[in-house]
Amino acid sequence: PKATIKGLELDANFNAGRHFDGRAGISYLHGRYGSDFDASISVPNTDVNGVPNNTGNHAVLYDAGGSAMIKAPTFTIYLTGTFHADVAGGILDIGGTMYHSSKVHYTYDHRVTQKAYETYDARVAWSPASDNWTLSVYGRNLSNKAYYSGTWITDNSDGVSWAPPRTYGVQLDVRF
Repeated sequence: PKATIKGLELDANFNAGRHFDGRAGISYLHGRYGSDFDASISVPNTDVNGVPNNTGNHAVLYDAGGSAMIKAPTFTIYLTGTFHADVAGGILDIGGTMYHSSKVHYTYDHRVTQKAYETYDARVAWSPASDNWTLSVYGRNLSNKAYYSGTWITDNSDGVSWAPPRTYGVQLDVRF
């Protein structure tokens, strides 16, 4: 069975003089499985009343024809900007990034789905003008958004791998 993906992706770089630059991008995907797309899916085992009983999953055949593709968000958007300034005999960079993803399905029947989410990152870095190193402090996932970085669906269970929570750090880069 066939599947089709149609889409559009735009990326732009911009520079507003020597003190500010940035990037922006947007992606749109329309991914669908063709008609009569039979897929094997795992569904939770249930008791006689149809209530999941935590004894794992079992495989069934599922007609995914016409449904949205797995692992293909409809929209992703990112915006990033960096301010540059001459400070203390070097260059100070202050930047941030916003990333958005629409929902992502991880199973053909969309039983396991990551809701839409945004993340925000920031970085402040200083590099001396006459040297080959940069010292920076950063924060990633500053809104502390819980979102999946992956999943596994097996006969034994459903599982997700979570992306790292809010993270801070100090980094030293040396160029040689």
